[in-house]
Order: sequence, then C-alpha cells, then structure tokens
Amino acid sequence: MASLITEQLIESLDRLAPAPVRALRCPSSLALTGGRVVTDEDIVRSYISFLEHGRQDADLPAWDHIADLLTTDPTRAWQLLQRAIELAPSDDVLESIGEDLLEDLLARHGVELVDRILADGAVNPRIATALQCTWGETRFDARVLQKVNQFLKSHD
Repeated sequence: MASLITEQLIESLDRLAPAPVRALRCPSSLALTGGRVVTDEDIVRSYISFLEHGRQDADLPAWDHIADLLTTDPTRAWQLLQRAIELAPSDDVLESIGEDLLEDLLARHGVELVDRILADGAVNPRIATALQCTWGETRFDARVLQKVNQFLKSHD
C-alpha cells in the first residue's frame, strides 16, 4: 500500500512540476523510492491542488500523506497544514483546509495542539479564516472548542 501511495504521489507531483525534485539531505522531506525525494513543499502544493481542483485522484496521495500524519506525527501535520494555509490561493481553499484536515487534527489532537495553533493564528489571520470553517461542536473536546470559540470571537 505504501509503495502505491508513493508512486501516486510521484506521478501527481510530476504533473504539477515536471522537473525532478531533488532535496537530498533535507530533514523535512519524505524520501521515496528510486532516489527521488519529495519535499514538504511538494506535498503541500499537491494537497492544495487536491482541494482546489475538485479533489482529483491524481493529488489524493498528498492528502493521504497528511491524513496519515494526523495519527503518526500530528505536530508535523500541523506544520504542513500551516504551510498550506499560507499558500492557499483563495478563501475557498482556506475554507476547505479548515473543514477538512484542520478539523480532523483538532478533533484528534486538539488538547495537545490547540494552544500552538491559536498562537500561530494570532500572527496569521489566514489561520483564523480556516478555523472558522471547522465544525467542532460535535467533534472537539469541550476545552478545545471553548478555546477555539474564544479565539474566533476575538478575531472577528
């Protein structure tokens, strides 16, 4: 399964940027087969493309990768989502990030990450836009929901 996702991710990234991506010795990269290294930036751009162009299958591996990180490394998942929020080309994409993996991240790991996410949101208003689209009433821990709601009220 992992090799299929790896191959799909390489194909989708080649479609976005035909030139091979080389980021050897980059600690924040995902090493792939064949000497190919895909950077976090590549994954984020493919994820944005997935959201922006109607969730096309070609970009699904990037979504899968970030979704897997929600379980295996939620801090890194937040770093990738934060970069996606920075690069999002429209409010529609920001909203999609909020109602998609950002909501899942807060539902699963909000207790441990909410303070960091809100601190980042205090200096980046685009994070507040994405947070407005999360549906935490039924999914977030009560403490997380309270903090997110207080943050959003103070950033209207």
